[in-house]
Amino acid sequence: MVALSAEPAVAALAAGAYPSSTAASVPAIRVLREGASTAVPVVRADGRRLVPLGAALLEATGETITVTVAWPFATLTRGPRSLRMAVGVAGAAGSEGRVAWLPDPPRMAGGRLALTPEAVAEAFQRIGVRCRWDSAGDTLEITPEPAAAPAPPAVAPPSAEGRPGDRQKPAAGALSRWPLHIVLDAGHGGHDGGARGEGGLCEKTVTLDIALRVTKILRAHGARITLTRDDDTFIPLPKRVKIAERAQADLFVSVHVNASPNRRASGIETYVYGARTTSRRAAAVARRENAEANYMDIILGDLAQQVHHDASIRVAGSVEKALVRRMALTGRAHERVMEAPFYVLARSGRPAVLFELGFISNPAEEARLRDPKYRAQLADVIAAGLRELAGR
Repeated sequence: MVALSAEPAVAALAAGAYPSSTAASVPAIRVLREGASTAVPVVRADGRRLVPLGAALLEATGETITVTVAWPFATLTRGPRSLRMAVGVAGAAGSEGRVAWLPDPPRMAGGRLALTPEAVAEAFQRIGVRCRWDSAGDTLEITPEPAAAPAPPAVAPPSAEGRPGDRQKPAAGALSRWPLHIVLDAGHGGHDGGARGEGGLCEKTVTLDIALRVTKILRAHGARITLTRDDDTFIPLPKRVKIAERAQADLFVSVHVNASPNRRASGIETYVYGARTTSRRAAAVARRENAEANYMDIILGDLAQQVHHDASIRVAGSVEKALVRRMALTGRAHERVMEAPFYVLARSGRPAVLFELGFISNPAEEARLRDPKYRAQLADVIAAGLRELAGR
């Protein structure tokens, strides 16, 4: 089954970088399963033979595979396993979020999504299809899975008392346990001052102060904290992501303050990664915070980040509700977590959230953000929201 979506692209760059090539028909390949051979149409485009991911191919495999396309992404699904791909990107992410590399990236040919035969075999293997590409015979060989053996009689496990020290450990990265290992990312720094208020207050100053305060509070409660910066230093976006990777933390939290041409704009905004922004406002914020980012890196990050989406929503919701409830702050999205393709969220490789803690472009909010007592309150509530997440 092929499900098509009319949703727009992640960015105009992605939409325009890989236009649909003119396709010419070439001799078909064969799909072989249990002695039955089926011809599957092939086209030639960009100097490559490409197999359209359509009904002819999927039905020939004898497997229950679905293809969902929402430009520029496509997802192959078979049972509980899936593979998320992006047009023009050789990297693909499986259900567990790990990025694997296809022999050749997906392409658009004659208006259809297509892969080289070698890439088809690799992609199918990633979703659990037992297959191989025989280049000499121009054949995709499918091997059905053997019949499952009868299940052995159920045996009651020994009691916990009979297995001292054998209690199940929480899953790595589980957000319900404490202490958590959190990467705190203070936005901007060094020559990158971020947004600036009319009174001269810089975003980089506010974000660092709040991040350091949150760190002190959480460390006092046993959490392990890794900071992407602890002074007024410029840290490029890719390096911030690398810090999170090396730390192997449970959670990535990025702290920012907002700005708008509308001096009356106020309130907080809470973001998780999303390929498609929830509003024009979210798109504008992402463009500002992604100033140094490579959009192709963001697309690649999207492939792996989807597996952390639900956990990211939980974190964002917990902290935003705490801010709205305890500090009477206005959530511009009515306490609805927003989505946008922020680089640091896309590439974090773990549950990740980004907080815009007020509008420095609003003179009244700039004055509050300048006040150390107000920053301390913000830090207190953010820390409390993160602790509540783990039931602390």
